[in-house]
Amino acid sequence: MKRRLPRPSAATMARLRLPRRGGGTLRWLADAGPRGITLVALRRDGRGSAASWQEVLRREHPATDPGAALPALLAAAAEAGLPRPRRLAVMLAGAVPAVVDLPVDPQRPRAPTQMMEMARYEAEPAIAAHNAVWTIGAVLQARGVLDAAAREAVTTLSRQGRFAPNGDTLRFGELALELGCVAREALDAALQAQTTLQMLDRDIACGWHGALVRDGQGHRLPLWRVAATGAQARADWIAATRAAGLRLEGLWPRTGLAVAWGGADAGVCLGLELTPECVHALRRVDGACGGQRLDSREEQPADAESLATLLLDWQVEPLNELRLVVADPALDAAALAAGLQRLMRLPVTVVAADAAQAASARAQALAHELDSPAPRLVRIPAADPRPPLWRRPGWRPWLAAGASVAAAAAWQGWVWWDIHAIERQREAIEARLNARSADREQGQQQLRELQQRQREVAGLRQALQQTLARADAWSAVRERTLTVPALIRDLGAAIDAQVVLDGVREPGHGEPRIGLEVRAWSTEAPRLQAYAERVQQRVAGRGISVAQPALRSRAGRQGEPGVEMVFWLVPQAPELEADDAPAAASGVRP
Repeated sequence: MKRRLPRPSAATMARLRLPRRGGGTLRWLADAGPRGITLVALRRDGRGSAASWQEVLRREHPATDPGAALPALLAAAAEAGLPRPRRLAVMLAGAVPAVVDLPVDPQRPRAPTQMMEMARYEAEPAIAAHNAVWTIGAVLQARGVLDAAAREAVTTLSRQGRFAPNGDTLRFGELALELGCVAREALDAALQAQTTLQMLDRDIACGWHGALVRDGQGHRLPLWRVAATGAQARADWIAATRAAGLRLEGLWPRTGLAVAWGGADAGVCLGLELTPECVHALRRVDGACGGQRLDSREEQPADAESLATLLLDWQVEPLNELRLVVADPALDAAALAAGLQRLMRLPVTVVAADAAQAASARAQALAHELDSPAPRLVRIPAADPRPPLWRRPGWRPWLAAGASVAAAAAWQGWVWWDIHAIERQREAIEARLNARSADREQGQQQLRELQQRQREVAGLRQALQQTLARADAWSAVRERTLTVPALIRDLGAAIDAQVVLDGVREPGHGEPRIGLEVRAWSTEAPRLQAYAERVQQRVAGRGISVAQPALRSRAGRQGEPGVEMVFWLVPQAPELEADDAPAAASGVRP
């Protein structure tokens, strides 16, 4: 008798059914801004070119640390009944987009590691401009702690030079606390958010993209775009997503996302994104980026005339439209669009008129980017391309030192083997001498041979001592090769925003100096003394000391008055303390 299998229920069939392509697809994004981190889920409706992304979830968390915010956001998504995400794309306000000039053909790029170094170097001006935008006043205003009037009042007082009882100049945050504009907790949270927005360390993570873009005369010219953020910020997101069981798809600059997609693909279109901090202008040619600019709002007023002037050089060619995104509540998007349309004689489309609409437009743009086979935006990958081990600059000193030690060990082993062989020959000669002591003449000959062997042993011992001394010299070279980059990193880590490191110099040939000469400049001598003390604390563990600090007045690069400090980093070993070497100082104050 046949047994019938039980018929599966409708719920079981629903769990076994494959997900549909279209309405059942979810895209998970994280928007990391100055106010915190927002988790966004979008669902795709439709197929092909008619597909659109609809926002189904948006949860905010006030923390700017992804390790603290991501678990709470995922728990909120689970409470809303959505499935657990597997992948996550991140939009960073602490990332900067830039157009750079690289001497490389986009159709024949160089090795990834070489491209990464060139992109990092060329992106430094854009990174400096980005850091200047996110002052503590801008962060406080973006987080809603200060309004524009209170920020302007505190800024006016800070420019007047208010001093604390101990004589130090009060900074913006201290003045805001003194005036009662902010609370201590709000200021600490803003300072924490500022560390995620600014890129103050030298380790930068970046992505790049090159293409041939048509200019106003119809010529196709190479255009390289770069997106950069701090390597520590990327490492924090990698650790947070890994701890949550997610795969990080990449990081994208938050600035300019709202105008990166949409509009007519053919022809030339312009885009403007206005935030309380900056103005971002974008030129799109046939749907691809053909140029972009990022200016601070402190230098660029957000009115129709100044914005039209900013886009003046892009108006020499026929334009299709101007897409406008206004994320500043102090601006009237409709009036601004009417003024731009009147001055530029160009159709103006308002994509977003407030911060909420701008955030939705950014999420839509990134979802379209992830769904498109031809990317338009520059992605910062989750990991930098790495060359082979023998081509990595950080490993070359180790490999060279290892090869030197291995060569010295091989030479030493061969010398010791030769010595033992000669010792065995000597023992054999002594045995023959004892056996043939009756024959004096033969004994004398063997004695002379024994003496010759002993002289050879002495010569080989001397060669072994020279080899060992050479190995010690190689070890000293290896130690110096590893110590000097570490000292330079210590000098960079000890610096702050008010001190400029002018140069680090090693004495040349014929100059009776030992160590490294360091030159730093600031507007105030106490800041230079504090910098020298921090350097002393960092390099003391390496057996290095700060010596001969000297101060002198010198104008800065922009002509402002200031003070220059020159000091030496010298070893603490007694044998290096010669009369012509800089004397190690017990302190760093001159």
